[in-house]
Amino acid sequence: MGMPTVNSCSGGSYSSKADAYTPPEPPNPNPERFTIEELWVSNRHSIMMVRYHDCTNYEGRKILVYPCIISKPQILTRLDPHFQDGVEFSPIARFVPTKLGMEFAKEFVRCVETNFIMKELMSLRIGNETD
Repeated sequence: MGMPTVNSCSGGSYSSKADAYTPPEPPNPNPERFTIEELWVSNRHSIMMVRYHDCTNYEGRKILVYPCIISKPQILTRLDPHFQDGVEFSPIARFVPTKLGMEFAKEFVRCVETNFIMKELMSLRIGNETD
């Protein structure tokens, strides 16, 4: 008796012919089923800890960084955690949803904002030197 050429278990599959394992895909978060658990706002950015009710990895939680100030998060009806070009509201960074991940996100924002301020100051200084 020979071994079957394809076995499957728990959504993944293995083919003895191709010797390749394909792990099961975690469910994609539904961008309309979420809860904002934490919001941190800086001068130009917002960081949110979001729980997606249909997502299973990290208990559905994601830390998302946005390049804008979100002053009324309760009006958000759709929040897609994926990076997307040409979309008005897309995150610029994501971090692991832990306390350390939140600290990394805050440090990222501080660095970005400091760099922006330094560039602004340099452009003012250069502009004044040519006057």
